[in-house]
Amino acid sequence: MHEKFEAWIKAQPFYTKLIYIHGERLFIRDNGEYQIFAMEVAFQAWLVQGGDSCRAEN
Repeated sequence: MHEKFEAWIKAQPFYTKLIYIHGERLFIRDNGEYQIFAMEVAFQAWLVQGGDSCRAEN
């Protein structure tokens, strides 16, 4: 599930800004949560909005 979220983030226009600000730490997780709080919030929102249902689009 995290892989799909990360692929979705990488496809967004704001991805370059996130990488510029956070660098390689952007997708690091600890105990199942993203270390960068904004990424964890985005992941939880993505789940609530049905982000994992993107497999139906393929």
